[in-house]
Amino acid sequence: MYMRLKQFISVTAVLMASSVYCADDTCVVGDCVSGVGTMRYGDGSEYTGQWKEGKRHGKGTEIRYNGGVVTGHYANDRPHGYGTYTFLNNAKYAIDWTGDEEQLLGSYAYSPGGKYVGEHDNREHGHGTVMYNDGGTYIGDYDHGNKQGRGTFVYPGGGIYHGDWWAGKPHGIGTFVQVNGDVFYGEWEDGMPQGHGILTHTDNSTKEGAWHRGQFIDTSATTKNRTD
Repeated sequence: MYMRLKQFISVTAVLMASSVYCADDTCVVGDCVSGVGTMRYGDGSEYTGQWKEGKRHGKGTEIRYNGGVVTGHYANDRPHGYGTYTFLNNAKYAIDWTGDEEQLLGSYAYSPGGKYVGEHDNREHGHGTVMYNDGGTYIGDYDHGNKQGRGTFVYPGGGIYHGDWWAGKPHGIGTFVQVNGDVFYGEWEDGMPQGHGILTHTDNSTKEGAWHRGQFIDTSATTKNRTD
């Protein structure tokens, strides 16, 4: 779900702080009429990118007087299409300028940790994707900052969990594919197999029964080979 900028008054104020043209505007590098150039404005902001008939038109980057940085496409001297806005604290938002209103797509960077792209309500909330700096990736549901609902986590080492989440951990019914190809399907609690589950090895043999905190404990169950 797109979050309209009017819901974020402080963000809106920053985004609307576009360059104010005055007599002190100076083209400092290149062609600021119909080419590629850098314009320095009297208010201290600066635009570097493509121009057409004296207007910003094409791909460009604008450093605004308040320190924010807009990167994207321009048409008829205004941002147009999709782009990003980076604040002084390095928080980065994806912006949609294709409609009549600016829309916040809900993308921003963690610092440190990784990058989140998705829905949010001041925090991650709804559906989104996190790409961690260590190579891990989560795609799924969030509830007020926590992984909660359904989601898939690709671990840095190569393992993949897909299933239910609660309070940031696998919890409910889920499947974990190990790096060696073994697959566990069953119940999870607090991030570990807990309850009934089936472990299928790459040789097609299985171990089915009760699990406790990630360990197989049902000694009455036997390992068997599957032929189906």
